[in-house]
Order: sequence, then C-alpha cells, then structure tokens
Amino acid sequence: MKELITVAQAEAVLKVIAIAAPIAGLVIGTLVGWARRRMLSGMVLGLTVGLAGTVVFGLWRMHIWLGEAHGFASVKYLSIQLVVFTALGIAVGYAAQRTASRPCSPEHRAERSDARDARSRTVSGPEDES
Repeated sequence: MKELITVAQAEAVLKVIAIAAPIAGLVIGTLVGWARRRMLSGMVLGLTVGLAGTVVFGLWRMHIWLGEAHGFASVKYLSIQLVVFTALGIAVGYAAQRTASRPCSPEHRAERSDARDARSRTVSGPEDES
C-alpha cells in the first residue's frame, strides 16, 4: 500500500513552516501593531505566534526520535508523549491566561473607559430635562 505522504515530505513541509512562520508572524504582527499604534507589542505577539511553527517542527523531530528509540506503539513512548503534551498544554494555557489578564497601559485603560461611557449613554438614551 502506498503512503499518501511520506515522512520526508512531511519533514520538508514542516521545515518550511518552521522558517517561514516566525518571519510571517513578525511582519503581520508589526503591521497589526502599527495599525493599533502598539507596534512593539504587535511585533512580540506576531513573533510569538509565528514561533509556534518552529515548536511544531521540534515536536515532530521529538516524535520521530522517540518513536525510533522506543517503538511507536510502546507504552513507554505513549506515556512520554502524554506527559510532554500535557505539560505543553498547561504551559500554553497558563501563558495565554497571563497575557489575557495582564493590566493594560493607563492610556489604553482611559480609552476603554471612554468607550464604555459612550456606549452607556447611547443605550440609556438622551435624558429628559422637564
């Protein structure tokens, strides 16, 4: 039976992604940050998201190495994979939570407060002065 995709093809695609994703993330993050007037944070976020491609390539290489060393169907191999991906999921979830709940700059906080006040005025309608 012929494989739909070979290991070498998958490796080649992941190598391209590992190199291109951080560059694309940095460029897109810079453009989005520039549009939001927060270029540095946009660059950092874009690069961080882009580095996910590099992490995926590293995990692929680890998968191949562990599978060849222990056998792809062994309990030891599956246990190692379980521990690695559970730890990775916890770390990514923790980082995402910390990023989402971090305090924003005073200027950004003031803008959000002004927008919230404007929304509450339009929802309540004009006040009657009788």
